[in-house]
Amino acid sequence: MRPSPLKILLVDDEVMILRALARRLRGHQLRFATDVRSALLELQSESADVVLSDFNMPGGDGVALLEAVRRLFPGTRRALMSSDPPPYLSELMLSGVIERFLPKPLEGPLERVLRALVGGSERLQPVASAPWISLEDLN
Repeated sequence: MRPSPLKILLVDDEVMILRALARRLRGHQLRFATDVRSALLELQSESADVVLSDFNMPGGDGVALLEAVRRLFPGTRRALMSSDPPPYLSELMLSGVIERFLPKPLEGPLERVLRALVGGSERLQPVASAPWISLEDLN
């Protein structure tokens, strides 16, 4: 049985990185945001299984976003990616604000990491045909 697609919100201020992630995560329902504020607006309009956020972004960092996601959307899993992680990363992971850290450039089995984050496909329901934005909307 094929696992159900995940609903993933990808957050990064670099559109090229969002496009690269979208290529690697084909088959999942993806949404995109380029800053903390727009990411929270996306989550308010429709939930996600996973938020994968960059750390360094203008107007707020990924840690602030994932702290808000933890508080406002407790069922959403949280992962942080960065080439320059915060020096307090271990504390963030121990506290549960960040559930996974992915070093940039992202290599290896991204799909497997995201599946492990949500606890495997058996916990996922089939994804409804909800309108998710496309990369073309990121211009």
